[in-house]
Amino acid sequence: MTGNNSKVRSLALTAMLVLSVFAGTMAFAGTAGATSYQNSDANKELATGGQSWVGQQVWFNASNHSSANVSDSKNTVALYKDTDNGPEFVKNVPLNETDYTGVLDTASLQSGTYALKDTQNSTFISFNNSNGNPSGTGTFAQASFEVRDQTFSASFDDDSVMNGGTDANADISFDTNRGRVKVDVTSDDVEFSTLKQIFEDNVSVNKNDESVTIEAVDGDTHAANFSGVNAGNYDFTYTVNDSSGLSATDNITVKKAGDSVAKFDDVSPVPRGDIANITVDMQNTDHAYVQVGNNEDSHFQASFKLTDKDGDGKATFSLNTFETTTGSFVEAANSDTGVDVENSTKLDEPVATGNYDLAVSTTGWENASADYPVADSPTDKTQLRINDRSTDSVSTWIQPESVNTHKDVADMTDTVTQRSTVAGSDNIVLKVDATGIYGALQGSTITNEDMSLTLEESGDNVEKNTAKDTLNANNFTIVKDGDNGTFYAVISADELATADGDADGYGDWKATFTVNKDYVLNGDDENQSVSTTFTYEEQDTSLNGGEDFQAPKGNSTVSGKTNLAPGTELSVVADSNIFYIPQDVTVNDDGTFSAKYNFDRDDVDNGTEFSVYVSSDEDNTKIGGVVNADMNNGTTTTTTTTTTTTTTSSTDTTTTSSTDTTTSSMDTTTTSSTSSSTSTSTSSNDDGQPGFGVAVSVVALLAAALLALRREN
Repeated sequence: MTGNNSKVRSLALTAMLVLSVFAGTMAFAGTAGATSYQNSDANKELATGGQSWVGQQVWFNASNHSSANVSDSKNTVALYKDTDNGPEFVKNVPLNETDYTGVLDTASLQSGTYALKDTQNSTFISFNNSNGNPSGTGTFAQASFEVRDQTFSASFDDDSVMNGGTDANADISFDTNRGRVKVDVTSDDVEFSTLKQIFEDNVSVNKNDESVTIEAVDGDTHAANFSGVNAGNYDFTYTVNDSSGLSATDNITVKKAGDSVAKFDDVSPVPRGDIANITVDMQNTDHAYVQVGNNEDSHFQASFKLTDKDGDGKATFSLNTFETTTGSFVEAANSDTGVDVENSTKLDEPVATGNYDLAVSTTGWENASADYPVADSPTDKTQLRINDRSTDSVSTWIQPESVNTHKDVADMTDTVTQRSTVAGSDNIVLKVDATGIYGALQGSTITNEDMSLTLEESGDNVEKNTAKDTLNANNFTIVKDGDNGTFYAVISADELATADGDADGYGDWKATFTVNKDYVLNGDDENQSVSTTFTYEEQDTSLNGGEDFQAPKGNSTVSGKTNLAPGTELSVVADSNIFYIPQDVTVNDDGTFSAKYNFDRDDVDNGTEFSVYVSSDEDNTKIGGVVNADMNNGTTTTTTTTTTTTTTSSTDTTTTSSTDTTTSSMDTTTTSSTSSSTSTSTSSNDDGQPGFGVAVSVVALLAAALLALRREN
């Protein structure tokens, strides 16, 4: 829950500082008829060698010092603070003109060692430890006292509370470095009579009938009862009553009490040896009492109190069907749930298959003192079905090398592709489908004497006269998905090369997951094993089929193909002595990728040569390229003019795309006459921008020349 302690304290201290300056000004301009500070609201008497807390008002008597005998309305003593350079002046503290007492307001002070000094001479004043009266003079060290910072916070343990029934109580937790303080509680949201009712235990009423005072102990809680309080949102302020400005504010929502109901969400069957996660929905209550099984009928039972800690109306517990041999097989499934176990059965082996009763109550136990208490007046009943376990299959998946976090199932399902080949430094992911093992597996490992996961060479890559190279479960990162009866085992393909010693690891490998016959839940008299094979290949990446290509002076695309995992990110670079253009690309599901470039740049001339390569595999992927402006970025222009002269020309045009190269030869016949027609065919480039042909360029140049000649004439 979120409090406003820091904001309230900052505002209060700011207001207090302004008020203290104003009060100090008034004190300096005091009148002869002022009353003694000893009868003021000072919190304690100043004591030499003692300590005060920042925010306290400390009373002292300076009547027999020379500062008090000056017939001046500005009678003062000086406050000094110990520093690395010795005592330094802080401020003057005014004295009452009648009895020469004063009050030191510590709210604006920093923690440290202080002493009061006679302003008429160089001596510091000592004060009696019991009553704040002067006891002599001396040095700073002989007259000093401590002022210490204090911390305080208060907050409700829950966000909400009911206004009736068993959930009408809310605990307030206190934190203070003073250990124990008295706290005044106020609220603008309730009448004073209601405030007293809420904090009725161990409280005293403040003299102005606006607050109640409770004793706050560091680390302890104080109960508040909201029975009969109207539903709504309430703010409460807790102020340390001897320290001005030190307070904390928190709020709580009071809900209207209705019939408290708790019900089981959908309860799915669970294989024997796995973990059942069961959610209870709650209405008008934050607590429920759950009974799993019945000791009289099935010789198996767990009884526990379930708490909805975040107030969302749901609480989820985990029941480990493998750990029933320990008696500690029920726990909270998340941090938003609390579980307090009353009692549970301890079996000789994991709980047997079959149906087990589930019951939930909102009122408690029928007989709380019984060895196995039964839920009282259940609001819902159902059954948990425990099935036989199985060892089903293992399959090979691959994952990009760049995926190096495997915290949960989402890290796996979002990044893997099922494939029987793996290349380069990609990750090998073995997806194992097996049930009845997740209650036994702890953490991210499957190291267990009754289970094993191995990789071993198979086929032609096994060197002659040598044992097969192998890897075991210790080499894998394990990601469990027990709710779906699956776990993923992840290993880098580089580990295969390491295991293969002097060889490169390329070739066939066999993955095997085995549940040994001795596993307590293996009903067979033999091992249960599942296996799969895959091939480890050298990385193979190519661009444009390995062929050089020509690119228009505009948009161009270079395509490639690789056997690396889909999702792999590559950098494809176009490089020359003029430019260096990297393009980040992602490998598609079919292993293809493409990089787009635009060579329509001022620094790129027609005929500019360059190379294109994958930066991580430059030596094997580099191809040559040349900028060919005659390709016109996909635009072809043809002009026909009728004349008396016939001219035949032959034009060869070569166009190169990412996959195909086509060369065409075209003979054009042009005849001059008094009429002409021009036909222009334009195709769009990758960005939808048309190009400009040679003919258009020539016309533009002629027009410019004619314009220049006209201006010269």
